[in-house]
This record gives sequence, C-alpha cells and structure tokens, in this order.
Amino acid sequence: MDEKQEFIETMNSWGWSVNARNNFNKFIDAIHSEDGLITEVQKIYSIIDDIVLEKEAAQFKVHLDTGTEYYRARIINPEDDSDLEKGIGKTLDGKFLGYNDVNSREPLLGIGGEGRNNIAGISYLYVASDPEVACMEIKSQFGDLISLAKFELLKPLYVIDFASEKTFQRKDTEFYGMSMGVFFSQLMLRFTQPVSGDNAYRATQIISDYLRKTGIDGIKYRSFLVPGGFNYTFFNCHPKTIKFCESKILLHKQANHSFWDFNDETEIMSNRDGRFLAYDKNIAEEHKKHLRQRFNRIK
Repeated sequence: MDEKQEFIETMNSWGWSVNARNNFNKFIDAIHSEDGLITEVQKIYSIIDDIVLEKEAAQFKVHLDTGTEYYRARIINPEDDSDLEKGIGKTLDGKFLGYNDVNSREPLLGIGGEGRNNIAGISYLYVASDPEVACMEIKSQFGDLISLAKFELLKPLYVIDFASEKTFQRKDTEFYGMSMGVFFSQLMLRFTQPVSGDNAYRATQIISDYLRKTGIDGIKYRSFLVPGGFNYTFFNCHPKTIKFCESKILLHKQANHSFWDFNDETEIMSNRDGRFLAYDKNIAEEHKKHLRQRFNRIK
C-alpha cells in the first residue's frame, strides 16, 4: 500500500469511527427527547436483524450448557427475619439459609422495579457468573446480610453475547458507512457501564425487549465492578428451565479501600495487610451467635 492509499485508508477508518459514535448517540439522544425516536429505533433493529441475528450470529449467539451454575444475591430485609415462609432462618445443624426458591427468583409480574433490561413491572431473572459478581452487583454496605442463591440450568439456553469483542466484515462497515466494531462497542458498553438519570436504562430495555421477541433466551454482558465477571439476564427463566438449588447467608464484612494522597504522592489503605479480609473463626463465631438469636429455627 503506497502513502496515498494509506492516508485514504486512515481517513476512512477515522470517518467510520466518528459516524459509528454519532449514529449511536443519535439513538441515545432520541430516547431522551423522543424526537425521531421511532426512526432511530428502527435503524437499531435493522442492524440487529442483519448483523447480530444473521451475518454474525455465530459470534453473538452463544450456547449455555445444561448443568451450568449461576448466582443471584439479595440484601436481606430485616423485616423478613421472622418470616419463615420466605425461607430465612437457622437449621438444626447450625446452618443459616437465605431466601427460598420463590423469593430468590425474579419478582412477580407487576411488582418489580425497572432494571437494566426490563421496564418496571416486567420480570426477568438477573444472575451472575459467580458468587463474587453476584454480591458486588447489589452494592451492599458493611454489615449487610446477603442471601446468595445458586441456580442450575436444566435445559440448554441460547443467549446474545454482548460481553466479548467481535470482528466484522469490511463490506458491512462500508454498507452502513460506519465502523461496526465501534458501534457495537458503544452498544455493549451501555449494558455494562453505570448510568443515571431519567430513562437511564431505556436504551438497553429497548434492545433487550426486541431480542426477547426473537425467541432468544437471554443476554450476557460484562460486569463493571468485577473484571472478568459476567452478568446474565434470562427471559426464559421457568423453573423447568433453571432450577433453584440452595441459598445461604453471607455477611458483608470488610473491604480494602485505597485513598490517594496527592500531596505526599502515596496511598492510605484501610486494610493494608489484609488481615480483616480473611475468614476468622473466632470473629465469625461472635457473628453466628448474633444470627442464632436473630433467626427462627426452620422446621
């Protein structure tokens, strides 16, 4: 490639990247203003149909095997302590159980608030790839009790993978006049990054609802809080599809915070040697004594 061709290619790449960001931002702006919303949404749907569900389906549509385990965490409401019908309590052999099957799953239709992939009142099951991700995602505070539920797939599921990087054909970039890689990076980031304000989740809700209508079982996306961790939203969450296995109680005990001192150019660590992070049986026994007094015995 000579210098002229290289320059043209560089300018094309730059222009396609800019166009990709502009097109995605038009979609976001339309959501907030509702000006041209239908037109912008239809553009997104067309790209999803063409790229996600057809040309690059092998990259986007992933298979989840039967037997795979997933986790969901909930902060325990102290008002539920004495309500054995919700599952929380202590056992004869000294174990502490969290919310039961019904209360560990998605809320009933019409009851739950809005989430990243659902409008208020619609019920999907939000789970994580491992216990660490599940617990981090609920943003509990020190001293909170957490009910950590484990689920297992009884049937294979197919979900749309918005978690891993993709490669795209140049002809599609040329056809749409924008970088498909940049466009989908912007879209996938929307499923991961924290958002706030009115209609904060509207973009992902619109896309999730459209994918649900295609018959896909759910969506996979990266955890913002745990590098390498993944979150899943399952539309197909019937008990015959995904089984509740068990739940247990965790205590949000400690963390290691870093405070940066710009004047002395150093850090102040809340737990530099990590001694408060490791499980200590003596300290744990004091907490367990409190929980035995707090919870009723499960018959």
